[in-house]
Amino acid sequence: MTLPGPILPREVFDEIISQSDEASTLKSCSLVCRSFRRSAQKILFHSINVDLLNIGYHGAPSDPINLVSIVIHAVHLIQYVQKLRISVHRPLNVDGDITDLANALDIFSLERESFPINLRSLWLESLAWHWISPRFQNALVLLTTVHSLRDITLYHATDCSPDLIQNLPPPFKQLSLKDTTFLSLPTNRNGRPKLDSLTIRIRTGTFCGGLYGSLSDAAALERIVNMSQLKTFQGGICNPSTMPVIERILQSTSNSLEHLTFEQFS
Repeated sequence: MTLPGPILPREVFDEIISQSDEASTLKSCSLVCRSFRRSAQKILFHSINVDLLNIGYHGAPSDPINLVSIVIHAVHLIQYVQKLRISVHRPLNVDGDITDLANALDIFSLERESFPINLRSLWLESLAWHWISPRFQNALVLLTTVHSLRDITLYHATDCSPDLIQNLPPPFKQLSLKDTTFLSLPTNRNGRPKLDSLTIRIRTGTFCGGLYGSLSDAAALERIVNMSQLKTFQGGICNPSTMPVIERILQSTSNSLEHLTFEQFS
């Protein structure tokens, strides 16, 4: 009688597979056995980038197909996605692709018993809100409310709806607003998440519908997040115009702040 071989803990398989970050190697490992497949898929689908380019722009087509294909053909793999980056670089004339992508993004906010949602980090880049269809706007707003989210970065996003940061999940910890403006100020909310880290980098002179240096900007942040336990604050330009909002933010962090950095003093 042949005795079964020793069964190694799952963490051992994870450690073995994690020694490689080449997609081809990981795909080969996923075909070896069930334990290897799970460990390889955790790395292969840990981070997903969706780059939306207008057809004909620098010869590159719109390409939301990767995420859409996963949702259509192997939806269980969504449980391994922890980082999602979406970039929109031009006005989009590809409504079919955008609708498919919006439908795919909805999977992160649906309650499912078959597998968990583990999305931790969301990066939204080059969003011009008025270029985006209402269906895609709604999908992005819903995405920012996913309960597992801990980190959101808005980079080069213009005229965004305040809904994009209005309903951040309670366990949320890190918010980065880089060269980002909003159409209007967010309103008050209950159960504000307690931030560990806040980054604000404004070069255009406007933020949340007003001057970056106005006290209303700090008040807007205070209405959507709790900064009393903030440990890290990263600012852009520190000058007489921006100091009022910076001072107001830092007032509530005097007992918790550990790291304070600025890109430029003027």
